Amino acid sequence: MVDRVSQLPQAAQVLVAQIEALLEQASGTLADPASPPDASYALRATRDDYLPQTIARYLAVPEPLRAAPDDGGKSADTLLLEQLSVLLRAVTVNLEILAAHHRTAQAAQGRFLAERFDDRATTVATVDAAQVAPAAAKRFISNLLGESASDPKAIVGAASQRLSELLPRFTQVERGGLFGTGAIERVHVTIASPDGNALRYSLSGRDNVIGASCTRIVKGVPIKTVTTSLDEWFESLYEEIAAYSQHHADVRKSLERFL
Repeated sequence: MVDRVSQLPQAAQVLVAQIEALLEQASGTLADPASPPDASYALRATRDDYLPQTIARYLAVPEPLRAAPDDGGKSADTLLLEQLSVLLRAVTVNLEILAAHHRTAQAAQGRFLAERFDDRATTVATVDAAQVAPAAAKRFISNLLGESASDPKAIVGAASQRLSELLPRFTQVERGGLFGTGAIERVHVTIASPDGNALRYSLSGRDNVIGASCTRIVKGVPIKTVTTSLDEWFESLYEEIAAYSQHHADVRKSLERFL
């Protein structure tokens, strides 16, 4: 990659360096399953595919012809700078999304700990990072599932009941049977984001197998669905509920009672 970048025009090298610096900042967060899936995917795709391919396409043009305009009046040099600028803007936006998401989760965790232990002190304590765990999310999962954690159908049933109590406006329950009056098979929780879009968390227990997924919805249209483990699903859902509750007092009070 370094050798290829050195073959680019100076202005393009600067843009590549900026993109790579931002991707390096995001590298640790991308491995976190609690990170927003769409932003994480976009950053990984930029690092592994979009950026290398953009450079490769440019270098595939013979050097003497890179300054010559195409039928649209743009040279390979110009197209390269435009494409790198698009990538830089996209990486910047997605890195900000990651940062905002984890700041929200951190703030929610701090409030939980302060309330849980009735601690108003602001002294910073040094702890072993390996011992830090998402305590609020684990408490949320424990209260949600109760004693149902070993049976897929029971998990979906318990989750449906408790989520309907916690977020009745956003929870949709699907039942089996000819007229939809049978056992609960799937539950969806759709949480709106500040930009007017939404995340839909779906949990199913059909065929005695748990299925967990999260779908990004943009302007009412499902864009991308990511499957997750059950623990990741619950932890991510908790973080979204906690973030949403910061701006909606009714949900915040319900969440506090629920925990």
